[in-house]
Amino acid sequence: MATEESKSILAVEDNFETQVLIRHMLKKHYAIETASDGDTALNKIQEQEFDLILMDINLGRGKTGEEVLQAARKIDNGKSVPVIALTAYALQGDRERFLEKGFDNYLSKPFTKEQLMLVVGKYLPLPSESA
Repeated sequence: MATEESKSILAVEDNFETQVLIRHMLKKHYAIETASDGDTALNKIQEQEFDLILMDINLGRGKTGEEVLQAARKIDNGKSVPVIALTAYALQGDRERFLEKGFDNYLSKPFTKEQLMLVVGKYLPLPSESA
């Protein structure tokens, strides 16, 4: 179970089932917040500090994940936070394209728990079991 010392992750994802899946995969080790659109995500980034952001690229209505990333980088609480692109775009060159746009990493959908934990673990080590 996540504790108060847990690192916090904001998962920006418009698909409710994917939000639930991400929360289920990560909740044992991290404090998870979700946002289903760009405006909600930006409000949360202004209100609190996150240690990592998982950003869906195609958010349906409103801002794209790329637009949210650019806006978040202008907010004090979002300037240095690692942002991982989550996307169904998995063609050759897509990873490089998202990294060039300012994302810190990239994970294509669908992904496994192991893949998600591996990419998150590059930025947020698992909390110590003995602490």
